[in-house]
Amino acid sequence: MTAVGDAELFGGRPLRTSTCPRCRGNGVVVEVYALRYRATGLDLQRSAGMVTATVIGAFGIFEVCREAAEVAERASRPVAFQFNDRVVAVTPGDDPDDVARQWWFDVYGETPEQTAARR
Repeated sequence: MTAVGDAELFGGRPLRTSTCPRCRGNGVVVEVYALRYRATGLDLQRSAGMVTATVIGAFGIFEVCREAAEVAERASRPVAFQFNDRVVAVTPGDDPDDVARQWWFDVYGETPEQTAARR
């Protein structure tokens, strides 16, 4: 798939909305996606045939991995993105929560539950 096709994987996603809590259901809130297509950088991953993305906003690793899994399934290829200075790859068929948990363990040396228990 070309870079134009990769960009379309992100641009063609449906609009996500939720009910506005302040106006008691009389309005909607447009929810943004965590990933956008990344045309530059991650050259090693792109040359390996992966779709490359960048994280926008303040999303957690679990949400980003879930979104990457959706894109990977549509593309039938892995999706790579950088999260806190580490490159993460989500392959079609991966459990995105397992990928996120592995990232957490690699970065913090403990499970998310262990981190939460210390807080």
